[in-house]
Amino acid sequence: MNAVATELRRLRRLAAVTDRRIALANLPGKVAAIDAENRLARLVIDTDEDGNPVLGPWATWEEPGVGVLAMHTPLKVGQQAAYSSPSGTLGAGSSIRPRAHDDDNPAPSTSADTVTFQVGASWITLNDGEVQISGDTIRLIGNVEVHGASLTHNGKNVGDSHAHSNVVNGPAISGPPV
Repeated sequence: MNAVATELRRLRRLAAVTDRRIALANLPGKVAAIDAENRLARLVIDTDEDGNPVLGPWATWEEPGVGVLAMHTPLKVGQQAAYSSPSGTLGAGSSIRPRAHDDDNPAPSTSADTVTFQVGASWITLNDGEVQISGDTIRLIGNVEVHGASLTHNGKNVGDSHAHSNVVNGPAISGPPV
């Protein structure tokens, strides 16, 4: 009987340790601090009895693209995120994963068939057959080739089939595109 009781106590302790590790494998919170130069962040994971935030450790954050399509997507203070700790031990082996949008950080679009990238007032929207780019300044660096049936600027045709008004043969200057 004593051996059975000892084994049950051991299994109960093991189950408690396992439950804790499972609970810590994915620990949600909100970004509290960012060290962009070292690509580290800390999350608020709870509050203490006085209402002060309890911070998790500094950890690197995961990026959506690190191979052929390399992307840098910095976190934002207040953004939902979670510590990912596969071993169930929060610490050096943990990383931070961005999570879903919320009221503090709403999604840039609710469309079911559009992909939107947004940083502040600048955005790129992709949907079937169309790409939109918007920003105060759009800078293209390198050679630019345009292929298509039309090219317009403020409603005026400036493509290869455009025409000018007041065209006069010789060295005279023609009018603007029509």
